[in-house]
Amino acid sequence: MSVADRRFQFTEKIIREAYLEMLAEMPARRITVTDLCRRADLNRSTFYLHYQDCAELLDVLSSELAERIFARISNMFRDEQSMQRNMIAMMNPDFFSNPNDWNIFISESSHCSEKIVAKARDVTVASWLERSSLTEEQIHMLFTYVTNGCFAVTRAAHTGELQMNSPEDYQLLYQMISHGLHSLVEQLP
Repeated sequence: MSVADRRFQFTEKIIREAYLEMLAEMPARRITVTDLCRRADLNRSTFYLHYQDCAELLDVLSSELAERIFARISNMFRDEQSMQRNMIAMMNPDFFSNPNDWNIFISESSHCSEKIVAKARDVTVASWLERSSLTEEQIHMLFTYVTNGCFAVTRAAHTGELQMNSPEDYQLLYQMISHGLHSLVEQLP
């Protein structure tokens, strides 16, 4: 690896670290290139060699996180029981053990959960259509309802808005998802 390549990678690392520090302190919409460069001790022109703006940087970080999460839960959409278990696993505070990952996930500008849902939608909808009398549009509606509800509970559990401390809390959530799906998708196991 050339010196220029190492320098580029090092600068990339510094930009990301400074951004993640700032994201832990403030909403993404308040982070400016000027402030980020000041924090990273870089010139603005150096930043622009890597990214157009802070929104692009967050989008890259969000996409990378979505890929890592999806790899972790890739079996989630294989069947409904896996989906229910993995959705609940994401609500466990240990799932986001890296605070930077959590800050990216909950950032109002990151769209991380939407990226995960988009990757899973086609697989899940096709699977549910095979075993249900619901229309494709109804399956899409059900999928959207379940995933968005689970992500909302995930955010609320991690921010402390919801206190989910006991196995019974997670069991109740599992039953809500499970019974909701079973009542609508007739032939689920």
